[in-house]
Amino acid sequence: MVRHQCREQGVIGLYYDEYQHAFTSGKTSNEKLLDRVKALMKEPDWPLILILSGVPVLASHVNSEEQIAHLLSHIHFEQIHLGRFADPTRDPEMNELNKLVYTYAERADIDVDDLVEVDFLQRLDFACASRWDPVIELLIRAYGLCRRHGQMTATVEMFSEAHAQNSRLPQGLCPFSAPDYLNMIDGDKLMEMMLDE
Repeated sequence: MVRHQCREQGVIGLYYDEYQHAFTSGKTSNEKLLDRVKALMKEPDWPLILILSGVPVLASHVNSEEQIAHLLSHIHFEQIHLGRFADPTRDPEMNELNKLVYTYAERADIDVDDLVEVDFLQRLDFACASRWDPVIELLIRAYGLCRRHGQMTATVEMFSEAHAQNSRLPQGLCPFSAPDYLNMIDGDKLMEMMLDE
């Protein structure tokens, strides 16, 4: 049915986020799931590109089936490691984070010049549990909110609202707006909440 619908609509790829949740503790059900994935990718009439994203345990699931492991290209995003340099402006990951903020802002036609400084980038890193993929998702959500509200300039309030939508933290208890966020918010708990979603 999936293959038929994809062919009829011209879809060539499917994206499954947090795909590790599709697997169970049962070996037989996991094998059946992997067989379906393989069938979608190897269909001669309409092969599909599959993008499976999730936490590192996902790799052990897909690698347990040799043919799927061979068909997939693994891309692993390391955690962001800010603070390794005494001067934050010389930190290559801080510069990469800054580049991401500006690249997505330019794409959305949103001005971020008044917002972006070292403190904001550190808060962005903390809010996203030092993970690149949530940073990108949060940037897209925050800039989307700006556009929806008719704002052409990003604000702390827009990032706070976007973060509240993406986490179970109340909007007032947000790394972007809390004055002493490092002591008010448990970073490990924040990471757990993000992984549970």
